Order: sequence, then C-alpha cells, then structure tokens
Amino acid sequence: MELNANEIFSDRIVKLVRLSAPTLPGNFSHSQNLLQGGWLDSLAVVELGARIEVEFNCTVASDFYTIRSLESIETICAYVERKIIEAGKHESIPTSI
Repeated sequence: MELNANEIFSDRIVKLVRLSAPTLPGNFSHSQNLLQGGWLDSLAVVELGARIEVEFNCTVASDFYTIRSLESIETICAYVERKIIEAGKHESIPTSI
C-alpha cells in the first residue's frame, strides 16, 4: 500500500504520540480526541512537545500546550506543519513517497 505525503507526515506524528502516550489504543481515529480519551496527560504532552522539536527541528511554543492544538492527531499535525513552515524548514515535511 502506497502512502501519500500527508499520510507519511501523520504517521510520523502518530509514532511520536505513541512513544509519549503508550496507552493509546491501536485502532484509534486521527480525528479522535486524545485528551478526552485520557491518553495524553500532562507528562505525555511535555514529552510529545520535546519529541516533536527533535524530530522536526522546530520550536514548540506555548501555543502547542493548548486543548485546541492537542485535541487530535489532525490538530497536532496542523500545528507542527505550521511551525515547520514558519521556521522555513520545508524539507521536514514529506513531499513524496
């Protein structure tokens, strides 16, 4: 199965979330609320922010640590992509398979 660039990017985010929140079930939806599901607690959120900074070479600011940014894989992807673009590091975003 071939993946498009968006799927590759979101898969990278999912791997980081899984490392930070190991109780995340295997069959969750990318739009599922991670906070309401109880999978992201305060420690997992801080750990996730640090992992994102290392993985994507971008700065995670205080606006990451909000319910709006951390709600789901989709919102986390949107946040990280925006920060990468703001930093001018487009090479961190996959453009092809």
